[in-house]
Amino acid sequence: TRLFFSVLSKNAPALIRLVARLLRDPGFRRSDFVRHQRSLIASAETIVDNDSALATRAFYRLYYSNHPLGRPRGGTVETLGSIELESLKARHRAAFGSQTLVFGLAGDLQGDALLRELERAFADLPKNEAVTYLLGERRSGSGDHIAIVNRPDRKKVHTLVGSRGLRIGDDPGLEIQIANHAFGGMFSSKLMQEIRAKRGYAYGVTSVVAQDIVREAMTITTSPGEDVAAACAALLGKLQAQFAERGVSGRALSAAKKSLL
Repeated sequence: TRLFFSVLSKNAPALIRLVARLLRDPGFRRSDFVRHQRSLIASAETIVDNDSALATRAFYRLYYSNHPLGRPRGGTVETLGSIELESLKARHRAAFGSQTLVFGLAGDLQGDALLRELERAFADLPKNEAVTYLLGERRSGSGDHIAIVNRPDRKKVHTLVGSRGLRIGDDPGLEIQIANHAFGGMFSSKLMQEIRAKRGYAYGVTSVVAQDIVREAMTITTSPGEDVAAACAALLGKLQAQFAERGVSGRALSAAKKSLL
C-alpha cells in the first residue's frame, strides 16, 4: 500500500500530523465501508465494456497461469463482494505499524525539522510484525498461447501480444527500456512504421517492458480493424521475436536517446 501527498512546504508539518492521526485512528465506519464497496463492485462490473481491460486480464491469466499474479489485481465482483469490514481492520493493523512504515520525502525539508516532525507524529504508532510475502517465480510455458474474448459487436480488435519482461533489479534493465523506446515508443519506431505507416493496420501501437518482483511481461498493444486483426497479431509476434533476438539498430537507439533527453 502506498500513500502519496504533495503539499506546500509551509504546510508539510500539518500534513504529517494529519496523516499520522488518520493511520493511528482510522474511522472504519460501516456506512463508509458499504458505500466504497458498492462503488468498487460497480467499477468492476464495467469491465465488460472495456476491451482493453478484458484483453489485459485475459493475457495475464495466460502469462502467469496459476500464479497469484494471474488474478485480477483490482479484484472481481465476487471477491470484492466477499470482503468483510473486520478483515480490513486486521489488514490495517498488519500494514500500518511502526515496524513496516517507510517514508520518502523530497523538496524543501527545512533542515531536519520535518524529520523531527515525523518522529514526533508517529512515535506512538502501534508496533506490528513485519510480514514477508514470498511469491514464487512464474512457470515459463512453451509455445504460443492465444486467448480470445469474443465481442461480435466490435469493429476494432484490441490486440495484446506479449512475452517475458523484467524483474525489478534486472541488469541491464535501463538499456532494455531505452531499446524498447526505440522499438515502440516513438512515431519513427519500428512498430509504428510497420503497423501504421507501411500497412495501415492501426492508428497507433505501443510497446511496454514491465518490471515487478516476479518477472513481468513485455507487451505490445494496438487496435486493428477486424479484417486485418489476424495478420496484425502475427506481424506483432514476429516483430517482438526479432526485437528479443536482435534488439534495435544503432541509428534507432541514438534517435531514442535524443528523444528522451
